[in-house]
Amino acid sequence: MKKVWLFLHTEHIGGAEKRFTGLWKALQGRPGAFNLVLKKELYQKFKSDNDIKGELVKYADHIFFLDTSSTNEKLKSLYKGFIDKHANEGDIFHFIGEHPFLRTPKNKQIFSITQSSLKNLNAFGKAGHFLGVMFSDVIDVLDPTIYKIMRSTFFYKKSRIHLTSNSFCDVNYYYALPFEEKKDWLVFLGRFEEVKQVKQLLEAIPALYNELNKTAENDLHFHFIGHGSLEIELRAIVQREAFKNLPITIAYSNKPNEILCKSKIFFSLQLNNNYPSKSLIEAMSAGNIPVVTNVGETQWLAKPEFSYYVPEHFTTDDIVKAVRSVYNEGEKALSEKSKMARQLVMQEHTLEKMRDYYLQLYASLNEAEV
Repeated sequence: MKKVWLFLHTEHIGGAEKRFTGLWKALQGRPGAFNLVLKKELYQKFKSDNDIKGELVKYADHIFFLDTSSTNEKLKSLYKGFIDKHANEGDIFHFIGEHPFLRTPKNKQIFSITQSSLKNLNAFGKAGHFLGVMFSDVIDVLDPTIYKIMRSTFFYKKSRIHLTSNSFCDVNYYYALPFEEKKDWLVFLGRFEEVKQVKQLLEAIPALYNELNKTAENDLHFHFIGHGSLEIELRAIVQREAFKNLPITIAYSNKPNEILCKSKIFFSLQLNNNYPSKSLIEAMSAGNIPVVTNVGETQWLAKPEFSYYVPEHFTTDDIVKAVRSVYNEGEKALSEKSKMARQLVMQEHTLEKMRDYYLQLYASLNEAEV
């Protein structure tokens, strides 16, 4: 039976890393061998993640590490060195997020484009994605707009370009307390990067606190959960006089489910698109009301029936108005919206659905049934 190698190139945990590590976990025990290839830095972060650390031990024989001893080594050389050492003819290579521009005539390739918008990339990054499509036998695209662009550009291979079926969430892990038991917690969960607009959200908190302080009486608190390049700047912002004594926590958590199950409102404020944000799906599973930027295909996930929208380039006033609208609904209406958000995740974003989608892609490249 041929092997499938899933390559993760990053050092930090984000939505794509969680999604494909979850896929790898779900593939264990299926016919065939499904191996995860990653950097040790990412592995160490996953070891502190309660949602995956048990499987890292259980399926250790199917985890392999990239040799990053040469810090200046390019992705192409890094992957080639690994493939030459470990892979066999006929194995399938699944490159996730970035393509190494390797030609592998004796092996088939899948390239997963995990960007939510090409606007998130510079010119070099965009060119790299188009080259990756050229090199690959099957292409898996997360964003519907990028999917259309790639099928139009590569019309001669459009039958091999597929739209990702769904993201997923463990709805038992990301459970929801009854809405009347939830606290007045408002949450951001994700990477602290410019595209997430986390800095703009944080700067809106003093005005938002002043708006809610008298009405949100059940332990009002603002949680910023994550890590990333803006973390130092975020911590500097909360040292300003305007933030003095405000109930704000900025920290990474390896148990975000314990916060999300108790929180009421979740912010997903990406530029360009929020679909299908892994953290937004997790928050919805935990019964949170989404406050989101109305961009791209965001409404495919954050439906109008239970979500509140702000412009892509929102102001502090936009955030305050949206959150005020949530609280104006009343607890009974919000309880129903909370249930609708969780129900959508349970129906459309299951691990089994995503696993079967990728099994079909692997099987299409392998004469043997994967």
